[in-house]
Amino acid sequence: MDTKKTPVHRPTTSRRDILGYALGGVLSLLPLGPLHADNTGHRLIRMVAGGSFPPFNVLDADGRMTGVYPDALAAIGREIDWTFQYTAAPWARAQDMVRTGQADGFITVATPERQDYALFARQPLVGGMGMVIVHAADSPRRAEIERIAGNDDLRNFALVDYIGNGWGNSIWEGWPTVERVRDLRTLIRMIATGRADIALQPRAVVEAVTRQIGLQGQIAFRAAPFAERGTSGVHFGLRRSFPEVEAHMAIYEEAQARFIARRGVDELMERWS
Repeated sequence: MDTKKTPVHRPTTSRRDILGYALGGVLSLLPLGPLHADNTGHRLIRMVAGGSFPPFNVLDADGRMTGVYPDALAAIGREIDWTFQYTAAPWARAQDMVRTGQADGFITVATPERQDYALFARQPLVGGMGMVIVHAADSPRRAEIERIAGNDDLRNFALVDYIGNGWGNSIWEGWPTVERVRDLRTLIRMIATGRADIALQPRAVVEAVTRQIGLQGQIAFRAAPFAERGTSGVHFGLRRSFPEVEAHMAIYEEAQARFIARRGVDELMERWS
């Protein structure tokens, strides 16, 4: 999950768009085509995620996606008669599925590249992600790691990141010291065994994955306020080719705002952490 602060851009709204927003609430009541309805008649949104990213996305033993994001969307969907159906794929492929219309939406950082093919909710679903520097507990470079104060200081270390992390790519694109791996489990194992010096990731995610693979005590964290200051959170995004995408987004945004206002996201964070 990448977390660089990027303004969510929207094109200028016309009078026709305003009318569409005003009438948008009735869209969930209109007859739906077979590609956009589930067996209950609810509007179907085909979501995609990059596999497990606990506590935000968690694949259970039956292959069902749960966690903060899916549970939040399920609650929001119940208000507006939408069903969010999840598919897991490697993160780089997942993003391409939204871009090409094989999936409808995802939850991620609204980077400029992603805004080219997806429309994002203005309000983040989850705000600050708790970014930290991840390193081995017995790292021989611990004293140097403690002195990291900004992105430029990262250049002196062997970094590891997962493929498809747009936030990371925007910082260290072209750096020869960055190795990209398929998933977070591989990333954490590389840190623990000394094959990489550091990573920059959300602490809650790394702690959860570390527990899953039995490496507790081998991974340590250092606060990264320079990264957290650049964090605006993650947003729900819907492919721009989705029918009446702006009107649908307006419906979603209202329901999400109500869910956040009643501490729905806070409660899910407490439950899954």
